[in-house]
Amino acid sequence: MSTEKRIDEVMNSVDGIRGAEANPFLYTRIMNKVETAAREYTPARLVWLAAASFAVLILLNLTAIKSITKGESATSSDFKSVASSYNLMNDNSINYN
Repeated sequence: MSTEKRIDEVMNSVDGIRGAEANPFLYTRIMNKVETAAREYTPARLVWLAAASFAVLILLNLTAIKSITKGESATSSDFKSVASSYNLMNDNSINYN
């Protein structure tokens, strides 16, 4: 019997609960914040600076691509001369076979 009484007490304990009520001016406050944030602009000087930076980056990339396709890259003889001047050549004549 006591379990049924306890169940009834628990079930009846939620009878007096009301839903939460928001502040009546909450919606207007939120909309004011949204509208204020939408009005902030990026300065024109910053936009032009970013555009100029991208343009320089693109020009540098195009110059690098042009120099590679023209064949201005270092040849193997250039590498051998640099390696020999810095003693980077492997002069070991060990035969591993």
